[in-house]
Amino acid sequence: MIFSTESPDWQIVLQESDNMLAQLLKNEVELNDIPCYLINRTDSSYPIFGKTFLYVPRDQADVAKAVIDVFMEKRND
Repeated sequence: MIFSTESPDWQIVLQESDNMLAQLLKNEVELNDIPCYLINRTDSSYPIFGKTFLYVPRDQADVAKAVIDVFMEKRND
């Protein structure tokens, strides 16, 4: 499967303004054998603008969202 942000085969499961948190979540998704890509759309001149997007294959989006939810629950405890 070839990755493209325009491809219907890939779905955004996370939009995050904190790039470090986005990377941690990407690592957690990958640990669960789900391929994923981070696309950083943060403005380089004004980093408070923009977000980082996490893409996963559409058929694995529900599992990836569950992994993210569990990670965030543990983080908030």
